[in-house]
Amino acid sequence: LLAGVALQRAKEELSPAVLRALADKSNSGDDNADKADGSEEADDDEKDVYLTYLPEHRLSTAPEKRFDVLFKEKEGWTLDELEPYVKRLVEEAGSTIEEMLMKHSLSTEEDGKKVYTKR
Repeated sequence: LLAGVALQRAKEELSPAVLRALADKSNSGDDNADKADGSEEADDDEKDVYLTYLPEHRLSTAPEKRFDVLFKEKEGWTLDELEPYVKRLVEEAGSTIEEMLMKHSLSTEEDGKKVYTKR
């Protein structure tokens, strides 16, 4: 029961981008189901997926410290992924997300998407 409560709370606090990624992963089907009997070669490019619970309210309210923690947790973030973690900082600073990201990160294009990394 306790694990179920923790899981429900984690779902409530996950960003919409993470929830979409989880849904996409679970809806993609098991492409390796027939590989267990050796009929096909295993795909060496596949990686295990790990989720880390990182609630926004437990991060520092100092932008420098918050971005440091975020970029230690994951090297590159999309805007959708970062938004839940910087929205409150932006509101408190009276700035925009773009201004906050320009000050605390570098942006590059990867596969047609803007990715933010540590400055």
